[in-house]
Amino acid sequence: LSTGAIALMAIEGIKPSVASIIVGMEGDFRKRATKRVKFTCSEAGRVFEAVERCMVSGESETVKLRTEGITTDGTVVAVFHFTWSFKQRMDKA
Repeated sequence: LSTGAIALMAIEGIKPSVASIIVGMEGDFRKRATKRVKFTCSEAGRVFEAVERCMVSGESETVKLRTEGITTDGTVVAVFHFTWSFKQRMDKA
């Protein structure tokens, strides 16, 4: 959800719409989580740039995003990389 929310915000309201899909995922589980975990992604700018590029070029664009799962005491328990693909749909006018 931490990368998906960014992807949804980046394509919201664009006409013609932009399709988004996850095309890859990697995970690294570093420690057993014994406390509540919060996943964060701080690469929103890269998503908005990829969406802009796909709109200008008319080609699909991919971006690989890192999200970290961190416990309340600051321990990184997992790191995931999600690769998103964006492509503007053709206008059906």
